[in-house]
Amino acid sequence: MRIHLTGAYWHGATTYNIERAFRDLGHDVFFFDKYLQKSDRLLKSVFSRLSRKPYGVEHYFAERRGREWLRTVEEYNPDLIFIEDAPELPAEFISLARRLKKPIFYYMTSPPHGSGAKEEMWSFQYVDELFSIDGEWSRLAAQFYARPIHHLPLAASPKDFFPIVGAQKKYDVAYIASVPEQSPDGLMRANLVDQIPEKYSVAALGNGWNYWLKYFPRLRSRIQASSSIPISQMNEIFNHSKVIINFHSTWHAVSISARTFEVALSGGFQIADYRKDLDVLLPPNSIPIFSNLKEMNELIAYWTLPAHEKEREEKARTMREHVLAYHTWEHRVREILRVYEGRRK
Repeated sequence: MRIHLTGAYWHGATTYNIERAFRDLGHDVFFFDKYLQKSDRLLKSVFSRLSRKPYGVEHYFAERRGREWLRTVEEYNPDLIFIEDAPELPAEFISLARRLKKPIFYYMTSPPHGSGAKEEMWSFQYVDELFSIDGEWSRLAAQFYARPIHHLPLAASPKDFFPIVGAQKKYDVAYIASVPEQSPDGLMRANLVDQIPEKYSVAALGNGWNYWLKYFPRLRSRIQASSSIPISQMNEIFNHSKVIINFHSTWHAVSISARTFEVALSGGFQIADYRKDLDVLLPPNSIPIFSNLKEMNELIAYWTLPAHEKEREEKARTMREHVLAYHTWEHRVREILRVYEGRRK
């Protein structure tokens, strides 16, 4: 089958994982980057500074990208048009793509609100099947999409995350996350790591950590990287840590992050803040849950003790087996294909 796939490689590697799973199952995939090319990004930056109507500039360049998207769809002539979270794509071009009479599937992996969300919400009326990682987002999207919305959680790939034989525990606690300076997520994540007692060895990695040193000077000894790290290094950190913190973004209403599945496949042990889908997707008590920083530190104290090492390893092993059985990207793509085949009957 020929699949035209729209998304971005950098954002959580979701599009990359979907593409790889499609290819592994024998399908031909054409990838279209939803973001502007470098030359257009430069032009847009210049015009935005000169114009008194920045939204007009935004819309002009979105239309340029939309026309290019439609051209590639028409030339590739796919069996399936699959869009992974592209609010940058104007709805009018998704509407125009319907004249090809090929099914259009849309996958919401970010909340349908905020910058660009108007186009995304408006486009839902033109898609044939809508998938979402979060049930609360589905409630919002239902205003523009009358049919049932498919629940398609995030996932992980065992090609990227796996146990490393002989890996020794270098850190008591690890936390990998971006900490954006303009977002409450960044503030809460930095504060979370700052509040872990000093007696523990802690590794914090991800975009933006150095910014928060002026607020939390104690972070200096805990920051191992203040930029994006490769997936291979993420897997190494998970393997070298006793406890991995999985603290969800504020926009995860009921859904759980890809990190949940990545840590599990690495063989790592995690603690997490609660989201409803933990109960929906995982066996009971799979992950120790905290609701505040005091509870988080109590879990760290318990699970880093040598007396609980075997129990910790057993929980991590059981979690990995469950994710391998139900929550890889191949499972998600097979579900997409099941919906596709169901439309043909």
